[in-house]
Amino acid sequence: MENDKPSKTPNFEKRVTGILKDLMAANKSSLNRQLAIEAMMEAMLAQVPQAVLPALLEEYEAGCDRLAQRLPANMQEPDLWARWSGAISARQERFQREQKTG
Repeated sequence: MENDKPSKTPNFEKRVTGILKDLMAANKSSLNRQLAIEAMMEAMLAQVPQAVLPALLEEYEAGCDRLAQRLPANMQEPDLWARWSGAISARQERFQREQKTG
């Protein structure tokens, strides 16, 4: 019976290695899609007029709260969602500074 284990180990290791390679490829694709989406969001945010920013921030935060319900609590990372709230707020602050100095 002990002789069976060594012959099964290489197949198991190959399967695990294959699964890990597939997971790494999926993760790489997801990260690249995320990068592209973030770049697009930055470009779009730069075009948003000042008057629209408060409503955009409200809609974004409500959307995060609504869509977060689809994730189990232990998978939610609200600190990551705050990045865009911060970017919208920063753009609002820039507009305000420009109005005061301009």
